[in-house]
Amino acid sequence: LALVESRKPVEVTPELATVGVFDFGGALTRPMTAHPKLCPRTGELLFFSYAATPPFLTYYRADANGRLVHAAELDAGVPSFMHDFAITERYAVFYVLPVLLGDFRSPVPIRWAEDVPARIAVVPRDGGNDDVRWFDVAPCTISHTVNAFEDGTSVVLDAVRAPRIMQPHALYRFRLDLATGRSSESELDARFLDFPRVSPTVVGSRQRYAVATELLDFTPDGGFTSTRAYKVDFDARRAVLHDFGPEAMPGECVLVPRPGSTA
Repeated sequence: LALVESRKPVEVTPELATVGVFDFGGALTRPMTAHPKLCPRTGELLFFSYAATPPFLTYYRADANGRLVHAAELDAGVPSFMHDFAITERYAVFYVLPVLLGDFRSPVPIRWAEDVPARIAVVPRDGGNDDVRWFDVAPCTISHTVNAFEDGTSVVLDAVRAPRIMQPHALYRFRLDLATGRSSESELDARFLDFPRVSPTVVGSRQRYAVATELLDFTPDGGFTSTRAYKVDFDARRAVLHDFGPEAMPGECVLVPRPGSTA
């Protein structure tokens, strides 16, 4: 599937020839996120749709055979810009933040809303609006998810966070305690990192490593002049630079498990 969050997926062949719009046999009637999550344990595809008009957020789950088996409208309350989300073994995690959809004729059709609280929603993977647990966090915007996993009674979310739109991001960890309803957050790496990826074999479970791209010489209009790739070690709390050379500008990486690897 070729994905963009403003419309339905487009199916392509292994040779990248266009097949056409893919709507799960007519079951998907709304746009689909560009960042669905493929569960390595069940083979399910979890994703969502967001919109400027109600319902603002719809959560979907397709089974390993590609059948859409679950759809739930979640009461986000506001038309929050939501580029990415996260999953764990039992939950889906959504970000309702003070970044609202604005004028679609504008080059940047989003706006910062000072009066909108920042919240993170945790919903069971087979749940709906009545099952959502909401957690208040500091005002921010989240561009991309690293990963999420369960740790005791908590959902731990690692993501790329900025204090406002069009500002440098940093790598953050959110801890959402389902037992107490409390949340905490901490900065893991202050570098301007983005486009994080983990191995597809650990999506939704605790990861040790991620690969992320550092954006250098960032300007307020969202531009940057060069990039560097880092391997982030969450256990050792360090990031190791991989230098591709002066003429290279790495983008978002894809992690491919080594053939025969069990780690």
